[in-house]
Amino acid sequence: EYDYLESVENLSSGINAEYGHVVSGSLDGTIKVWVCGTQQCLSTISPQAGAINQLHVIGDQQAVSDSSALILSATERGLLSLHNTSQSSSCVFSYQHSEELTACNAVNQNTLVAGSIKGDLITLDVRNSSQPISCYKRSNYAISSIATDCN
Repeated sequence: EYDYLESVENLSSGINAEYGHVVSGSLDGTIKVWVCGTQQCLSTISPQAGAINQLHVIGDQQAVSDSSALILSATERGLLSLHNTSQSSSCVFSYQHSEELTACNAVNQNTLVAGSIKGDLITLDVRNSSQPISCYKRSNYAISSIATDCN
């Protein structure tokens, strides 16, 4: 049997421990919301796009507890997706890039940013998933993390 906890690649740092929830992304391609004290899995999201390389939680401090958070994920198959945890983890936005996405973050409520394995920095508007706002080639190395001062 596959041991999920051994395959967890990253944990979202956007969760306040006071509320007792953690969001994890795994090499098996799933995103899970956990209750810290009981290790109970509250929900599972399966973007079906390979390993989850990075997560970002969008919402206020209690958003995961209230099931009102949005979870942004970047995957090894190049999918950037935004899932609404209050609606059975439904996908509310997705963008397919031509190569592996290694990092993601939100600039504001409408603008997302992703980084690729080949050094692309992509900005997207959630109101139009058909084409990026911009795509910059900043280096020949993978973008491993993205931080913004906006959220």
